Amino acid sequence: MRANINFYKGEVKRIEAVVTPRDPDELVVINKAHYRLLRLNTGETVEDGELDIDKDTVSTILGIDEAGLFELKITVTVGKETFIEKALVRTES
Repeated sequence: MRANINFYKGEVKRIEAVVTPRDPDELVVINKAHYRLLRLNTGETVEDGELDIDKDTVSTILGIDEAGLFELKITVTVGKETFIEKALVRTES
């Protein structure tokens, strides 16, 4: 699923994602989680790092100091599987 996230230049927000299993009785154990923020027009990495993990939720504090379009890519490893989610981030002045 591709989400849209809107920021104003200089705004700081907590970004969270919940990992849900296909089987509702299955326990989710996240091994590692990483994010990368890319500037869309150049593909340049603006920021990247490890996500905080709290049970089935991953999160980070994200702040963007410039206007433009970005892609936030979240990569989460659960057991032997790796899941990737992307979001379009639009920052206005």
